[in-house]
Amino acid sequence: MQRENEVQHVFLVGAKSLGAYGGYETFVYKLTEYHQNKKNIKYHVACKANGDGCMDETKVEGVTRINDHEFEFHNAHCFKIDIPQIGAAQAIYYDVAALNACCKYIKEHKIKNPIVYIMACRIGPFAAHFYKEIHKLGGTVYLNPDGHEWMRAKWSAPIRKYWKISEQMMVKYCDLAICDSVNIEKYIHECYDGKGIKGRNPKTTFIAYGADLTLSKLSDDDEKLVNWYKEKGLTKKEYYLVVGRFVPENSFEVMIREFMKSKSKKDFAIITNVNDKFLNELEEKLHFKSDKRIKFVGTVYDQELLKKIRENAYAYFHGHTVGGTNPSLIEALGSTDLNLLVDVGFNKEVAEDCALYWSRKPGSLAKLIDKADQMSADEITEMGQRAKKRVAEEYTWNKICGQYEDVFLKYKKLSKAGMMIEYYAVVVLYNKKIQESITVSHLMQLKEEQLHIIVLDNSTDDYVVENKEYFPIDLLTYHSMGGNVGLSKAYNYALSILKDKSEDDIVIWFDDDTPVKQEYFDCLKNKVVDKTFDVFVPVIYGQNGVIYSPNESGWLKGKYIKSPEQQIPQNKFNAINSCLAVRLKAYKGYTYDEGLFMDCVDTKLFDDFRKKELKFCTLPVKIYQNFFQRSDSRNVQKYWNRFRIRINDTLYYSSLNGFSSKLCGYIRILGWSLVYGINLDRLNLVYFVLRRC
Repeated sequence: MQRENEVQHVFLVGAKSLGAYGGYETFVYKLTEYHQNKKNIKYHVACKANGDGCMDETKVEGVTRINDHEFEFHNAHCFKIDIPQIGAAQAIYYDVAALNACCKYIKEHKIKNPIVYIMACRIGPFAAHFYKEIHKLGGTVYLNPDGHEWMRAKWSAPIRKYWKISEQMMVKYCDLAICDSVNIEKYIHECYDGKGIKGRNPKTTFIAYGADLTLSKLSDDDEKLVNWYKEKGLTKKEYYLVVGRFVPENSFEVMIREFMKSKSKKDFAIITNVNDKFLNELEEKLHFKSDKRIKFVGTVYDQELLKKIRENAYAYFHGHTVGGTNPSLIEALGSTDLNLLVDVGFNKEVAEDCALYWSRKPGSLAKLIDKADQMSADEITEMGQRAKKRVAEEYTWNKICGQYEDVFLKYKKLSKAGMMIEYYAVVVLYNKKIQESITVSHLMQLKEEQLHIIVLDNSTDDYVVENKEYFPIDLLTYHSMGGNVGLSKAYNYALSILKDKSEDDIVIWFDDDTPVKQEYFDCLKNKVVDKTFDVFVPVIYGQNGVIYSPNESGWLKGKYIKSPEQQIPQNKFNAINSCLAVRLKAYKGYTYDEGLFMDCVDTKLFDDFRKKELKFCTLPVKIYQNFFQRSDSRNVQKYWNRFRIRINDTLYYSSLNGFSSKLCGYIRILGWSLVYGINLDRLNLVYFVLRRC
């Protein structure tokens, strides 16, 4: 039986329902249909419970109802969202409510590495919040940026401005933008390159919408078709057809007006979910009800019947002026021989020379309709053959759904390869401005997509106030610890932040003065691919040229290695905190001993890691660091302040492991006091140390 963690869960947010006439609705229907027998993908689909375009599962065959707000269809888990009728804002409310429902479901069912695929750019002001929330749950955010929502005529100027700003924010806060048009992908890069998180370019890929080239299972004399034609007053090959959402930007006004101007004897059948307000506006402008050729024939949920109606149409109109690859256009090219399209780049990109084109200027479409009426059967058949060939090569649902499968499962493949692992760089700051930290400044210059900087501020109040005002939210997250609480408490706080992250993610511990470079991350990313290792240690040189980390643990002191190539037995492997990278699974059930303030924190950690038989890896990269104890400073007070902490921590650490360890601790402290006393010409330091002990 397929284990839960082997299944890639994909949450689809943005479609109103399944199988209606919008692009996303058609896409979700087909995607779930083609993948319903896939054991390694599980879809979760948000649907509108009420309002315009809502989901009525009672009209769809093959549905298994779970309750009033949940059902299974095409093996997908579908959940309905109640929407208050608040005008244009309900589109925003719907997406936000759907995403909240997704996050709740992911938490409750402990779903690992989910993908949340958001269709359209409606919730820009909330994008950063959900991006962080979904990442916190170990997931990724994919986006379909749609086709210029901000250009849609149905919106007022302020709302269009909102959509444009929203688009920019959503592109910024996504891991991958899946564009259904080459033109849309080009537009995304032209507008938003360099405007992502940390100034990155957006990641994009192109996947079009698809069409089903199989013929309808219905025959021309099928009772279902015959009854429909009789009810609507239509005849095979004697009607022009349009199928789509009843919105202004789909050119309904132009198509109806121009058809009324034409000399055609055929009917114009309009399959759509009628909006009464827009319908009344058109009647007032056009008085189309006086023209018996114009027929609003309602909706058709039966996919086989709809396909047959397309096949039997004399010609198909496509008036979409906004959007990328529209499903209704692809389906028309695959089903209807003669297609008349509004002349915009998106449509020409799809149909090329397989259709006839018209502009929205008065008279253009009426003239083309009259021309189409005069075309011979051979001309129409030849154009239909070209269209079907184009669709078969580029736009079949089999191909498109296969590309989506690759993209959705690529996350799991990349994760296994170490390429989708998230890296959390934890920098502990002490009485230093963020902008003065060598570590933070170096990290912020790196454009690592999976790198997240967490600053834990152990500073006193004056520094905290300034640091809170400084930090750039897009580049790092900041947490004041309320004073100097020491390393162990700060590290435990960081682990509490990261507790819900993937166990394969990496936490990296940094001091605030380490000049970390790109070479370190390149090396680390190469090594984490090998799941054999849990802990990754770079080669740390002090200012005196000595390699201080990694080293070999010993009874009295660690044994320094003489070259980076020197091998250290796993059961004696030891290292310092600086630049230490650890898989989060190594910290499962682990907390740092808060009896240790600063020193011996790393020594205790490696004692515990060796007991857990974790595997250590030396990274073949050199990092040079200045250590205060090895500096030329002769500031006695600074030495004494630092040494007091070292004494306390050493005594505490040595007391954990019996008499022998405690004796070792005293010997080490006395040895250090002699060395520091000689270096500072203050041998009385030994006396103070003896009193301290």
